[in-house]
Order: sequence, then C-alpha cells, then structure tokens
Amino acid sequence: MFGALVDIITKILRFFHGLTGSYWLAIVVLTIFIKAILHPLTRKQLKSMKAMQVLAPKMEEIRRKFKDNPQEMNREVM
Repeated sequence: MFGALVDIITKILRFFHGLTGSYWLAIVVLTIFIKAILHPLTRKQLKSMKAMQVLAPKMEEIRRKFKDNPQEMNREVM
C-alpha cells in the first residue's frame, strides 16, 4: 500500500531534482507542493473545528438536559 505512494513521491522528487539540480531544494519544493495540494482540506478542517467550538456549549447543555434519556438527546441534537 505504501509502496505505491513512495513510488509516486520519489518520481515527483526526482522531477523537482531535475528542475532544481539539488536534492535539498527539490525537497523544499516538494514540501511546498504537498502543502499546496493539502491546503483546501486543511482549511475545511479548521473551519469545521471552529464551528464545533461554537456548538460545544449548546451540545453540553443538551447533554446535561437529557442525560437520562439518550434517545431524546439524539433527537434534540439532530
């Protein structure tokens, strides 16, 4: 499973090495490349985390209110 991923990253690293002529610079470029690809996912995750922080007090209040009735608590949360 990881072998295919390693092969892809190695090919990309060699491509960047061909462009830059040095491995340390190719690693820096590869790191920036991967960060750029993952940026939308990271941004979405941070946005979701902030929304959950806003909802956390309300969720805690619902948990306290319906602690003896889990079905009603689930209905209230949804």
